[in-house]
Amino acid sequence: MTRYALVLSTEDEIIVGLINKNGAVENKERGLPSDNPRDLPVKSGSVVIVDENKKVQAIRGIISLLFPVSSSVAGYFAASFLASLFKKSAGEISKALFVLIFLSISASLVFLASRMGKIRGRPQIVDIIQTRRSAGISKEKDF
Repeated sequence: MTRYALVLSTEDEIIVGLINKNGAVENKERGLPSDNPRDLPVKSGSVVIVDENKKVQAIRGIISLLFPVSSSVAGYFAASFLASLFKKSAGEISKALFVLIFLSISASLVFLASRMGKIRGRPQIVDIIQTRRSAGISKEKDF
């Protein structure tokens, strides 16, 4: 997700504070360590655009697609296995029901995992928007 951020520090590593829609820096006290893969000339006080790491986005996409699909397939075969435990044959309705149950459970797990944010990468600086002076901001408290 692309967001605006204020560069808080560039000493040991680049630390940014994300800017919310009201123009305030959300995490000014601790900041977020960020990568600068394009070697842009960022300075403390610059307003930049940060984006998620592309590898992390790809992993999230693969997990959110493949996990529910594979769980649905597992539900199809689980219907036959569970029916054989009760010495019955699994009909098409029971197989479809198990596919839907497994799909619903796996989609719920993917949703919860994405909300908890367990798969995180460092944000990457994509572009420099402006410096604090060119934005007309003179004091730190304005952010």
